[in-house]
Amino acid sequence: MKRVIKGNIILYIVLLAVVIMAMIVIKTHIINHKPAERDYQEIANDTLRFVTNIYHDDLIEGINLVNFEVAELVGEESGLAYKIDTINSLTESIALLNNNKYDIIARPIFATTANKEQLLFAKAIDRDENSLVVVQRKDGGIRNNLDLVQKSVSIIDDESIKMIINNIAFEIGDSIKIDVRENCSAEQLIVMVADSTIEYAVCGYMIAKRMKEFLPQLNIDTKISIPIPQAWGIRHSSPTLKDSLDVWLERVKDGKKYKRLMNKYGF
Repeated sequence: MKRVIKGNIILYIVLLAVVIMAMIVIKTHIINHKPAERDYQEIANDTLRFVTNIYHDDLIEGINLVNFEVAELVGEESGLAYKIDTINSLTESIALLNNNKYDIIARPIFATTANKEQLLFAKAIDRDENSLVVVQRKDGGIRNNLDLVQKSVSIIDDESIKMIINNIAFEIGDSIKIDVRENCSAEQLIVMVADSTIEYAVCGYMIAKRMKEFLPQLNIDTKISIPIPQAWGIRHSSPTLKDSLDVWLERVKDGKKYKRLMNKYGF
């Protein structure tokens, strides 16, 4: 009996040692693979990397590059070498930002509590608040949040919009089906509503209002959220870059090129 107990103790000690060694290896791996610090100084010695999205405005100008072109103005204002890539998925953009692939998400992002946990937000330069609205055709039946029960709404790949809709579902005590279109812009979703490909989309009021000018068959009267601040996003680990970006954005906003750009795209 004593031999059995002694054997069990030895086995326990061996297993404990294995677990401890495994934890040390995992911790060392995490530390060794932690992304290198990348704030203003590191970026200034390298390249300022923007990621933005593009809108497909087939009814208006083909492709809407407003965020891309504003990023170009900011890049020029920074005086740094810069590069701009485009990804429509906001979820993917945030992941790549926090992995140091990019430095600035150059598009209006809802500054919700959940997004603030992932990002620092620059000072807004335009459209600083935006309510979410249901985009539907004029014969659509959504007049308030309760009308969303058991309905399917399409959204872009934005976790903050998804969370807001889920909160509405929780408040009304029933389900709302969410159809996430990863590679679509809000404009594309609005056109899909207009041509009856989908029934409902949820997006920011400013985009919906602009698109309704070209698609009078739409109804965008049903707001489902209070006005939410919007701004560009930066990593939490890049506070100096955030301060610099605020300065660059203010200078760009006061310039003639920016005002011409807003007129060009109807903002």
